[in-house]
Amino acid sequence: MKLSNESIRNKINRGQLSFIGFDQKRLHKRLERTQNIIGRPERRTLNFALAAKNSQCLHSEDGARLDYTGRIIIPSGSLIPDDTKTTLFRKAYAYSPERISTDTELEIHEPVVFGGAMIHHFGHFLTDTLSRLWILRELPPEIRIVFLTHAGQTLDFFLKRAWIRDTLSAFGINHERIILVDRPTIFRNIIVPQPAIEHAFRIYSAYTTSYEYAAERFETASANGPYIYLSRSMLASDPRGCRSDEQALEQRLAANGFKILHPETMTIAEQVSTFRSASVVAGMIGSAFHNSLFVENPNLQIIYLAEENIYERYLIIDGAKMYKSTYVNCIQSARLGSELVRTLDVNSACHEIFERI
Repeated sequence: MKLSNESIRNKINRGQLSFIGFDQKRLHKRLERTQNIIGRPERRTLNFALAAKNSQCLHSEDGARLDYTGRIIIPSGSLIPDDTKTTLFRKAYAYSPERISTDTELEIHEPVVFGGAMIHHFGHFLTDTLSRLWILRELPPEIRIVFLTHAGQTLDFFLKRAWIRDTLSAFGINHERIILVDRPTIFRNIIVPQPAIEHAFRIYSAYTTSYEYAAERFETASANGPYIYLSRSMLASDPRGCRSDEQALEQRLAANGFKILHPETMTIAEQVSTFRSASVVAGMIGSAFHNSLFVENPNLQIIYLAEENIYERYLIIDGAKMYKSTYVNCIQSARLGSELVRTLDVNSACHEIFERI
């Protein structure tokens, strides 16, 4: 998708990011393919768009997929290598057929906004589902928002999750404003905003302020103190699998003034409030850290305990915000037979965390 004339591509602000223990060449490659775009995301208005029940893209009048409406926008040019583009393309359109039937059951003529894919994974909901909603501040408050899904989920399936319901409410969206496509539908006047966050590679930093505005509308939650550790040790299934090491780390942190929090037991308002009021938030890298999108707190330090390969989405978000972040390579993986075993270097993690308080 072309950038508007006033848009400028910049690398993310690396002065706010620190890296401990990483291979510098591999890290450089990851940083080189990230962009913080100064300018406005594109806005299109379509007078004809098809939507199907199980496609995460809109389609044109002849049923062809409109790739720029996909959940993952794949950058053009040399920003990422061709083999990565191929992998992303398969992932982006796994739930979006290249062409759909033009037979429809419903036609909607009122002006609506395309919100993209409705996703019930916590991190992807924050970074993907909400990414096009910057446009709402420019539109009438009653305009309805169109969301797509790929597995036939109902609106109730999503809204019964309090964190989804409360987050949408903070963006000014109640159930009456949502059109979740459940049948072949024609839209005759649909506004399609470009995402403010484009997968793991590009971010329109000025347009992530929509998250900060939404944060002001969450119910007030009490602060949890200046030093926070976000724990994964109570998760029923944790792919990072360092539970015993993490519990040992938590004991040492708690003895030194850290409050140990388990995000899965907190409301979204409590999570956002924690990030907005804390001085230091540390933890094993994961989706809970995407709460930083709601933060306008230049005094915040985030400390990620990570492996060698860092997902670029964390980098672009950190690089677009005002806080400081440190990535510590202190999680190692080894395969024992068919099992992948991860270990957390507790001493290294403690040292780097205590250095920053």
